[in-house]
Amino acid sequence: MPDNFYIILGISKNTDEDMIKSAYRKIINDCHPDKSDSPGDLKRFLAAREAYETLGDDKKRRDYDQSQAVLARKSRRSSAKTRETGGRSRPDKMRGVFSPYQDIIHMLFDGKRTSSDPLPEDYYIELILSSEEARRGGGF
Repeated sequence: MPDNFYIILGISKNTDEDMIKSAYRKIINDCHPDKSDSPGDLKRFLAAREAYETLGDDKKRRDYDQSQAVLARKSRRSSAKTRETGGRSRPDKMRGVFSPYQDIIHMLFDGKRTSSDPLPEDYYIELILSSEEARRGGGF
């Protein structure tokens, strides 16, 4: 079942409240648990009810639309980065990730740090993995 409430109700984003209510009532009449025993219909019924509760209220609808816009921007940005790098992290950005460990190894064996930079705080790396890569533990 799609997470997009507009798709669930089969309406467009610029639909008015009366059309939202009409689409909701049509779905509810088609797949109400009292009329149907199909588990798919129950899921559709519950999804339609959640979609109507959100889109039927002006404030909730504005909040929902804003959150969808943010998710869409993040998705486009992530897709652009993946196309740019071929799905892999850029080596120039990854170079600094391992330098603190190299410094520690040099300190253990040489007795001094090789880098004049302080140890970095934290790194955030976003990886896009297939289900097979995730199952194997990921990696870059």
